[in-house]
Amino acid sequence: MTGRAGRGFAAAVLVFLIATFLVYDRSILARGLPGGPMSDTEHQGYPFLGLASTMISQGQFPHWNPMVFCGTPFYSSFSVPLFYFPRGLLLLLGGVEAFARLSFPLHMLLGGVFAYLFLRRIGLGVHGSLFGGFAFCSGAWANTLFYAGHGSKVVCWSYLPLLLYAVEGWLSPGAEPDAQRPGALERARFLAIGGLALGAQALASHPQVMMYSFGAAIAWGACRSLVGRAAGRLRSLSSAAVGLAVILALGIGTGAVQLLPGMHFSASSTRGEGLDLSTSASYSLPPEESLTMVLPHLFGYRHGFPDSAISGVPLYWGRLGLRLSSEFLGLSVFLLAIAGSLSGRRRLSLPMLLVGLAGLLIAWGGYTPIYGLLYRIVPFFRKLRAPHIAMLLPSSVLPLLAGVGLDSVLQQSDAALKRSRLLLRIVAGLSALLLLAGLLAGPIVSSAQQGWWERMGAAGSQVGAVVRARVDMARTDLYRAALVGLAVVFLLLIPRARFRGWRTALLAGLLLVAGWELIPLDRDFQYYLPYDTVEEAYGGSRAPSGADGVTRVYPGENRLMLHGVASVVGYHAAKLEVTDEMLAALQTARDDISAVLLIRQTAADYFQADNRLVPYGEVREMILSQVAASADSASRAADSAMVASAIPPGPLPRFFLAASWSVCDIPDMRTAMAQGLDPLGHTLLETEPAGLPDSTGSGGSIELISDEPARIVLRVTRDRPGLLVVADTWYDRWRASVDGAPTPVLRANHWQRALALPACPDGAVVEMWYDGSLVTGGLLITLLTMLASGLLVLLSLLRSRKGTRAALTGAEDPR
Repeated sequence: MTGRAGRGFAAAVLVFLIATFLVYDRSILARGLPGGPMSDTEHQGYPFLGLASTMISQGQFPHWNPMVFCGTPFYSSFSVPLFYFPRGLLLLLGGVEAFARLSFPLHMLLGGVFAYLFLRRIGLGVHGSLFGGFAFCSGAWANTLFYAGHGSKVVCWSYLPLLLYAVEGWLSPGAEPDAQRPGALERARFLAIGGLALGAQALASHPQVMMYSFGAAIAWGACRSLVGRAAGRLRSLSSAAVGLAVILALGIGTGAVQLLPGMHFSASSTRGEGLDLSTSASYSLPPEESLTMVLPHLFGYRHGFPDSAISGVPLYWGRLGLRLSSEFLGLSVFLLAIAGSLSGRRRLSLPMLLVGLAGLLIAWGGYTPIYGLLYRIVPFFRKLRAPHIAMLLPSSVLPLLAGVGLDSVLQQSDAALKRSRLLLRIVAGLSALLLLAGLLAGPIVSSAQQGWWERMGAAGSQVGAVVRARVDMARTDLYRAALVGLAVVFLLLIPRARFRGWRTALLAGLLLVAGWELIPLDRDFQYYLPYDTVEEAYGGSRAPSGADGVTRVYPGENRLMLHGVASVVGYHAAKLEVTDEMLAALQTARDDISAVLLIRQTAADYFQADNRLVPYGEVREMILSQVAASADSASRAADSAMVASAIPPGPLPRFFLAASWSVCDIPDMRTAMAQGLDPLGHTLLETEPAGLPDSTGSGGSIELISDEPARIVLRVTRDRPGLLVVADTWYDRWRASVDGAPTPVLRANHWQRALALPACPDGAVVEMWYDGSLVTGGLLITLLTMLASGLLVLLSLLRSRKGTRAALTGAEDPR
């Protein structure tokens, strides 16, 4: 970029930097630790970050988390995106503190820059591109995910405009006002850029947002190929299809180091066979709550946090179930998006409106039949839930459309002036309606909540205080929106004055109005933990060492479903199917006395409860006391004695030699385990162990030599062949050897591992390790793809610079 374009880009970056600092100053200046109580940040993000950092410092790759569920895949479960380069660089250069504090602001800045580049690429001037970039990066969808800890969503969001930039560059090279039309090599660089953008989303570990983003790219490419073209549509559409296919291939190649192990994990996870429609559609956005794009507090406030309730009654009163973020765009941005849709630039406005509408319909999820149709015909939708995440699409493209709107307003043509007058009338009328709604907010909001109070069971002064708070929030939204509408009317009248610099004055005024709407709300949703360091945040959830030196905790999702023992610390959202089945079986212990025997099937030293770790023995005593209290007097003693004798005083040994074993299929194995099978007495196998003469065991000894998260070394001594059981979670990426000879790892007791041992009276070294070949193979593909893409971009830039120099030389030639 040179001249005016370069100055415009520099001004845009400066505006985005200021906005980023205003939104994230507390995080940037280390005046608080991002996150909130009961959020993924505190109870998954920071513990995982700490564990991964510890492993890396010890020279280990974080393949496996041994701390929860008796072990679970770690990197493969999209839990530690180590290969996403910006965050990895932050971790490498600044440690966990930089990673935690700077990730959100960094991607807000990147989002603004990418949006600016995209808008310039589609032909907008500096003013419209700058406003669109500001509206995009300051929007509430990404910035209000701050306290929930959904960093991967924010990362993927920031690359959406870069992906669209690449598609646009492939379809319409040279659209930037001061750009020269590039050749084939220069044009191909956009495919490399698109592949890197899509690959960055894959490496950031949120496939759902990656899928929505690529869907937006498809819609953009299709619309740009078809709309407004009198001829050559088929050729243009074919070109778009080829370009998108190449971008997808490069994106998958770039993200292979995460996608290969991640997809393998997915096949064994709770989503391997797909979710049922009801689960997939859970956390759909109620259609009426789409109004929060303009009126952010119309349905109250986020909930689940101390500042979002009055006397325990949540200020949020919508149907979403869990409101963690806002879709607020700002009325000024929304009005300029309307201006963009009226601008007459159908080739720009229609694709954006299509992407926004598609995202809105997906976000509504189960509230419309469209999601059910997508669920049936698009297999990927069967692995997704929380459709409201698709709100990233309208929350992204409408700010971009606002840039188109401002660019059209700044034109001085007769048609542009006519559209401006129409926009003025729309804004003035809308402002009057908003003002009237604000005056009537009290009776309207109060009457709309009558059924809510009956469901909540709230009464008395409690109700009055919450009603007043909700009315005040709604009324404030309405009055602010009316004031914004009037400010926009005033600013749109500036061009009529025809004074020098009116475009810059209009841009500055609109930036101030939009910033006044967006930045305070972004900051309002932020929540900071009362810790100075990340170490303090996750260090408090550590337990004392377990029996073999490794703490093994069995949490639930947000609660351990065993006699009311709650779990809110360090849970693992992504779970294997066998883990989920163990949790489901433990849940039955609330109602079935025989099901409490399931506790003897885990090798966990601790269970989690109310921000503390409860030792196995304490949980056992809790079970015994509940059995004694729940039984009638005639059977209480017998039941208590039966349970006391059946549940051992200590947890299941992590390593043991099976007394006997038999082979059965998975359904029968699952049933036997759910009925309380004692693994020490009898072990069930999925396949026949090779080399064992009979199905009974004998005495022996086991010595633990080395215990690392992804590698275990034992010395086993026994006089005859037998079966070694490792009470760690079953996953098919584990491998084993006995005295260096490869040995199959067998699935035992449904959720455990086993291997056949030969007679080893002098002791045999048994090694079990996690097979990380999918990661190393994926890393090779990622590096090769990134190298090829990087070389393509570099050669293209060199070619462009050479062409520019040649053109300048030719222009200066006196001949």
